[in-house]
Amino acid sequence: MFVVTGEGGAGKSHTLRRAQVGAGVPVRSAAASEMSVRRPYAFAADLLGTVPDRPLLPDTDRRLLDRLDAMCASGPLVLAADDAHLADAASLAVLDLIAAAARDLPLALLVTRRPLPEREHLTRLLRRSDVREVALPEMDAIDLDALVHDRTGRWPGPSLRPVLLRHPGSALHAVTTLDDLRRSGALTPDGPLDLLPGQAASAAAARGPQDVVEAQLAALEGPARQVVRALAVAGGPATVEDVAAIGGLEPVAAVEPVQWLLDRGVLVFGSGGRLAFTHDGYREAVRSRTPAPLLRLLHTAAARHIDAAGRAHHVIASGAPLEEVLAALRAAGPELEYAPAVEADLLADASGSADGSAAAAVKLAIGRTRALARSGQMRRAEETARTALALATDPADAVALNRVLIFAATTRGDTESALEMVDRTLAQPTPEHVRAVLTDHRRQLVQLGGLEPLALHPPVPDPHTLTLTGLVTEAVRNWLTGAPQVAVELAWEASRLHMAAHVDPYEGSSGDVWPPLIELYRGGPAAAQVALREVERLRQERGAAWQTTAHQFIAASIDLVSGRLADAAATFDTALDLAEAGEIAWVSSAVGARALVDVLRGELDAAERRLDQWDAQPRPLQFGIPQPDRVRVPCWKPGGGTPRRRGSPARSGSGRRRSTASCGWARPPRSWPGLPCGRPTRACGRRSPATWPGCPGR
Repeated sequence: MFVVTGEGGAGKSHTLRRAQVGAGVPVRSAAASEMSVRRPYAFAADLLGTVPDRPLLPDTDRRLLDRLDAMCASGPLVLAADDAHLADAASLAVLDLIAAAARDLPLALLVTRRPLPEREHLTRLLRRSDVREVALPEMDAIDLDALVHDRTGRWPGPSLRPVLLRHPGSALHAVTTLDDLRRSGALTPDGPLDLLPGQAASAAAARGPQDVVEAQLAALEGPARQVVRALAVAGGPATVEDVAAIGGLEPVAAVEPVQWLLDRGVLVFGSGGRLAFTHDGYREAVRSRTPAPLLRLLHTAAARHIDAAGRAHHVIASGAPLEEVLAALRAAGPELEYAPAVEADLLADASGSADGSAAAAVKLAIGRTRALARSGQMRRAEETARTALALATDPADAVALNRVLIFAATTRGDTESALEMVDRTLAQPTPEHVRAVLTDHRRQLVQLGGLEPLALHPPVPDPHTLTLTGLVTEAVRNWLTGAPQVAVELAWEASRLHMAAHVDPYEGSSGDVWPPLIELYRGGPAAAQVALREVERLRQERGAAWQTTAHQFIAASIDLVSGRLADAAATFDTALDLAEAGEIAWVSSAVGARALVDVLRGELDAAERRLDQWDAQPRPLQFGIPQPDRVRVPCWKPGGGTPRRRGSPARSGSGRRRSTASCGWARPPRSWPGLPCGRPTRACGRRSPATWPGCPGR
């Protein structure tokens, strides 16, 4: 997988097209535009050759991944995503999933982007160890010769070459200058492509691309200027009818100005017969030349001719009062409900429409932090919440922001900070129910981090009197203390209540994580698989994308217990990649289980490397259980050595390092996976630990 990074005009799109030549396998490509960022999943759907359902369905991401599987089933495939920095956040999240899946599919992924604006999911993509980023270098004479020859079929001469290489970092400069010189008649008609002698050619050669753009736009007036302004506001390729509607023209009246702009190379028809600027320089220049009040009027007009999600963007850009902005966002609800990352981006744009009111800005920030957290962008949620907290004067707003901070700190494994924030929030004026939620969350944090011994009795006689967070915590406590039937009933009750009308929607947010995991140990893999399908459906309906990684860990565990070791390895690897990119710290059980897959496949060196990597940079242990260490299975000859402690090498009594193969795990018992607790292992006769993977809490 390759990501090509470069500034505007550096030649990213050209490089991507050249990379596709001679690929020898099917290639699917898509280019994002400024309009793409407003339409959830539109870019990903275009890349995969489909169209997302409207209104948006809760399982759109799953449908897109199913589409990818079907395409890869036919053979190797290349996906080329151009200008990904302009894509909507939901599509970029799918792009991350595609990159994770590419490890196990006949798939190559090529992406181009600008370094700014920074997009969270592209940053995650670049963190992957199997992704290589290529920063486009400046052109040299050889690059320029190839560019000119590709465009004209001729090689540049000695007078033309230095003119085109005036800005070697921008291929767009060379292309724009070349096209201007051709239109000006300043180039030789045959032979090597060079400047004609004379003052006119010298003057044309002295103009830069911006001069060319400005000169062309300065000549525009009347309907032609209306067309380019409307297209600039539309933000991407648009039909002639849409451009005419935004610009206040009859479609037929737009024909002549559009043709005039096509003839002069300002516009071009792209796929689907949609108009687009020849390059971004034209759109940026049109905007800079249009006074802000006129741009706001054009955005108001555009809001009347576009779907709900796009309308919200134009209402925000039009400078409408906050009430209208919030109404537009509510109207876009069906589109944004299943795309919280897109909602977060819109709310970020809306923060500029808060009429200068700090209180309004804080209200918008609360909505944005919650959308960021739901979409799994914990770092950005935390940054936004901290910024807004400094402006919050309403105690209720401060509590809401602190709850987001507590959730983000919990997810990234910083239990110390999370507990400190819980205690600090409880010390402030807090509504009674929120106080109860935070108190139960404190108990959940202590339990999750294994900071205290597990309680053997419930905190209250009837767990249904607890908050939803408390109910989840009690379900997990019962699971860990050996009461899986009670645990699974409480877990399903918590899942059922989550997002119910009478329940705080921001409590018990992990309720849809635990049912399939508990079912795995109560009813086995078949029951767990049924439960997983149900909670995945709920995750999609509730827009809780942050749970995706946890559900993949559970899917991998089901594969492991079912004996599908190859599937388990692939799914664990994908989920661990997503966890690392998303800064999710609670992976100790998954790391141990993934190493166990290596052991069961006889890949002991791989298991040891994996566990050594964990020891070198350990993260929190889920429930305090040292699951990675337990995979080492220290078995010793009579009178030989001592059990290995964390961070020390396993050695025999003679001081030699011993492999776990001495335990017989290279050829596991026929009954494994699903080895009952206490069953003796094959070679050494030792009994499995009480909380061995597959038997937690017994």
